[in-house]
Amino acid sequence: MSEPNPNCAKLLEVAAQRDTLEAFLDFLDARSIRLGAYHEHGAGACESNLSWDGRYVECAKSEDRLYPVSFTRDALLYEFFGIDAVALEAERRALLDGLRR
Repeated sequence: MSEPNPNCAKLLEVAAQRDTLEAFLDFLDARSIRLGAYHEHGAGACESNLSWDGRYVECAKSEDRLYPVSFTRDALLYEFFGIDAVALEAERRALLDGLRR
């Protein structure tokens, strides 16, 4: 029989590891060290380069430069641990709804 709340169970299972990673990310943050990624042109990476009037504008980002990442710390950790954030929220809401009944 499968686990009724697999994402909640996974989150509990990795709690100690997640706490360690959170502490490391706090350590980096305290030293003004930020996560970044190199920009890649092509494969849809630059498709949203439209000016305010709808004309295409060539991408001004360099592939040789690091840019800040646009995902949250939680999103990064959930992805690392294989936890579906949307399903986790649905499981949590279902648990709360069950407690309210």
